[in-house]
Amino acid sequence: MVDTAGTIMSVELDGTDTTTVCRDIYRHLSARWYDAVPFIGGVSLYVDDEASMLVNGEPRKPINDTMSLMLAHVGRASILRGPGLFIASDVRGMPLSLSDEQAARVTSAWSAANRAFALDGAKITALLSH
Repeated sequence: MVDTAGTIMSVELDGTDTTTVCRDIYRHLSARWYDAVPFIGGVSLYVDDEASMLVNGEPRKPINDTMSLMLAHVGRASILRGPGLFIASDVRGMPLSLSDEQAARVTSAWSAANRAFALDGAKITALLSH
């Protein structure tokens, strides 16, 4: 998981059945609806589908600079808001833990995003805000 501050952390999902997995995704994202964005090598990035909805003229959740840069790093540029969960899945679409290789690729994209942000974070934030 990458929170809106750009911190990467490991979280657990209850894989008992589809209902418990969905419940945990909603809980970790603090979301009512979520969407899966293809990331890399069998990994999807789950995000709050309503994060950009306006409440009193403002988006519900802030731009997640780190996740947006992570997607750009793997060639899938997009502006994302709120936290995100990286989840692998089997051929039936059931969630799986990330393999060591998948975790390394996610971590590599996270590191690249943080290096880019460290170079000129103000410029990147301004770019992502438009």
